[in-house]
Amino acid sequence: MTGDETATTIAPTPQPVRIDAALGAERLRLYRANLGSALAGQGLMAAFLVVVLWGQVAQGRLLGWLACLVLALAGRVLAQWPGTPDKPTDPRTMLLRLRSSLWVMGLLWGVTGTLLFPPEGAVYHVFLYLLLAGMAAGTLTLTAFDLFPAMGFCVLALAPLCVRLLGTGSAADAAMAGMVMLFVTFLSLTGLRAQRNLRDTVALRSADALRAETLLRNQARLQQLSSELSAKTEALELTLDSMAQGILSIGADRRTNFYNQRLLQLLDLPPALLAARPSMEDITRYQTEHGHFANDRHLMDDAARSAFSRWRSGDRAEFPPSYTRRTLAGRVLEVKSRYLPGGGVVRTFSDVTPYFDAQQKLADSEAQARKLALVAAHTDNAVTITDAQRRIEWVNEGFTRLTGYRLDEVLGRQASDLLRGPQTDAADIARMLVQLRDQGRTAVELQFQTKGGRPLWIAMEAQAIRDDAGQVLQYVTISRDVSERKAAEHALRAARDEAQRASQAKSEFLSAMSHELRTPMNAILGFAQLLAADPCFPLPARQQGQVREILRAGAHLLELISDVLDLARVEAGKQPVVIEPVAVATLMDDCMALMRPVAQERHIRLEAHAAIPCDCFVAADRTRLKQVLLNLLSNAIKYNHDGGQVLLACEVNSDGDGDGAVVRLSVRDTGPGLSPDQLDRLFNAFDRLGAEAGPVEGAGIGLVLSQRMVALMHGDISVHSQPGAGSTFWVRLPLAPAPYPASHRDQPAELTVPGALSAPTSSTVLYIEDNPVNLLLMEAMLEHEPGVRLITAQDPLLGITLARTERPQLILLDIQLPGIDGFEVLRRLRGAAATRDTPVIAISANAMHSDIQQGLDAGFDDYLTKPLDLTRLRARVRRALRH
Repeated sequence: MTGDETATTIAPTPQPVRIDAALGAERLRLYRANLGSALAGQGLMAAFLVVVLWGQVAQGRLLGWLACLVLALAGRVLAQWPGTPDKPTDPRTMLLRLRSSLWVMGLLWGVTGTLLFPPEGAVYHVFLYLLLAGMAAGTLTLTAFDLFPAMGFCVLALAPLCVRLLGTGSAADAAMAGMVMLFVTFLSLTGLRAQRNLRDTVALRSADALRAETLLRNQARLQQLSSELSAKTEALELTLDSMAQGILSIGADRRTNFYNQRLLQLLDLPPALLAARPSMEDITRYQTEHGHFANDRHLMDDAARSAFSRWRSGDRAEFPPSYTRRTLAGRVLEVKSRYLPGGGVVRTFSDVTPYFDAQQKLADSEAQARKLALVAAHTDNAVTITDAQRRIEWVNEGFTRLTGYRLDEVLGRQASDLLRGPQTDAADIARMLVQLRDQGRTAVELQFQTKGGRPLWIAMEAQAIRDDAGQVLQYVTISRDVSERKAAEHALRAARDEAQRASQAKSEFLSAMSHELRTPMNAILGFAQLLAADPCFPLPARQQGQVREILRAGAHLLELISDVLDLARVEAGKQPVVIEPVAVATLMDDCMALMRPVAQERHIRLEAHAAIPCDCFVAADRTRLKQVLLNLLSNAIKYNHDGGQVLLACEVNSDGDGDGAVVRLSVRDTGPGLSPDQLDRLFNAFDRLGAEAGPVEGAGIGLVLSQRMVALMHGDISVHSQPGAGSTFWVRLPLAPAPYPASHRDQPAELTVPGALSAPTSSTVLYIEDNPVNLLLMEAMLEHEPGVRLITAQDPLLGITLARTERPQLILLDIQLPGIDGFEVLRRLRGAAATRDTPVIAISANAMHSDIQQGLDAGFDDYLTKPLDLTRLRARVRRALRH
């Protein structure tokens, strides 16, 4: 707003239209204000007129005139009705109604000069003159604010009377008429002056109102402009404070004009410092004192570094338009300066740390890429880079050396198709591609072929390279030649397969040897037992001794066969062991009971000593541990001198490795002892250490088998010996916690046959066996078994028929039969309703553990191995027949 506009607005001149409107409003206000006085005055004057002229003028005229006057007064009241709030009366219309009502009143008063003029009586005439003149004067005085309607009232009220007076021809009446007109003229002039005064007053009042309105409007405008300026200033401050850049404005006086909050954050300046409008020198001094320029100069270019040095030395040279520096907090700032024409400068500070770091990382990445490219170019491994569709983009020299293909020969091709050969497994390639697609990496070994057609085993490791959105950009594959390793693995597998075949052949040989040896041994030991136990034809004492030698030699041979089979199972890793808590005291008692008769024959004192409670348990396989202890005790007795001593001892020691307590079972003898050379060869299979020339029988595999058995039970076996002082063998096994209840564990699971029970009478037993000698032996063994009738069959089909027709209570079945084996015979017996529930016991020379387990799994009720033990055979037959 200019100065002229301000002056015009402060001292306004009201427009005529505005003055006329205000004048009209004032007239309406005065009409309303004078309404009561006008009504009261005219009402009183009318009543007074009626009273004075009553009897001088016809009464009808008086009353009629009075009624008309009352109606006119009422109309004047109604003329001021403002209308409804929804539809107010226009001020000009209301003013016209009021003027009309005034003119009607004037007309009614003018009628009195003609209709109500008394015919006679000068007094009445003078009264009427004075009344009308006073009415005109009063009305003109009260309505002088609206002069022309008031003069109209006077003219209407006095004109008829003046005309009447002038019409009489009387000089007095004419004079009276002139006086009336002069009086009205005088009042009109007075009213004109009053109207001018009213107009001036209204004009002044309008001017004051307009001036007040103008002042209020100007004040509201100023307040609006101030609010807008404050809002814009606040918005500008918020905008500047929310900017990512710091801003510092220095005026021509070199003092701070403006700064934002970001500047404080980036430069680490206190708000109090900037709030005091410091100069650039003050800011620089604060930064220097607080070490803000300690690490930034190495990022500046030469021009910025030179300007900074001159500034610190007092030369206030201008800084370059743009330079970079690092703050004490480690930020990298880009500083830009704009120097203003009138002096001063606006400086912006931008945090470009992410960009700077990204540039640094890019440079480091490029350097790393150059190093990797150098490594890839000189590595022996083949490096391949492909696109997302696995098309080759780059290969190194190692790829060329490995496959024979150069880079220009493989660009755009897929390595899996390029190197595919007749030996390549398509399924392996498909699995590799699926894994690479789903997991983004893979590691496989595939057989390809080189450019020259040479088969080639390659170990490949592929990795997907993805962008930030997870989309595959490239694949990097590193491959190496593993052909030699694959050849070695193939040779190793072939050797292993050959060893397994040899082991299988050895097992089959041992099984066959066992079967072939046990079959004649069955006849030898079986008939020897019959001869020794025949109650009808007892042998003489000499022959009894010979039979005992046969039985002893046969038992020894059978023991050797069993040891050889056990050793074969251990070496083949097929010897089962069941580790469980084994009661040491019970085991020692069993071994002592079995070996005491053997020791007594040599007059050797066999003793036992336990340094631990009798309820101690050891973690072992009871059967195998018992076998080991019996072997050690047997050797201690066999290789001792007559009248010697053997001590079985037990003690608990802590494990040297700190893994817990162990139980040490030792066997000490008073034999000849062992030399160092013999100790070195002690655990070699079939090496009897020179004892083969002596009287003691053996095969040299007992200790080897014991050592392997103890190892299977997670223990160890060792020996201490001196020539001439005897030997001490010991076994160490882990101590086991006592099971609950301890009294019911580790009891010998041996078959007990109550002596009071006997086989039922008339029990038929069927024996199916193709060997006539074995049939004859079985008949002899069961000949004296009470209540047993034995029937035999050499052919398996005949045996099945006899089983269905004879309905035996027990079937003894050989495994190796001509035509169909014992397993097929058993299957047919179980499939027939007549023999489905008949007990079937296998009688076989196949004595390996796997053979026995196979027979029990096939459904045999029991399994007896050849050679048969007479007592055991009869016990098993009795038990089967009882059930």
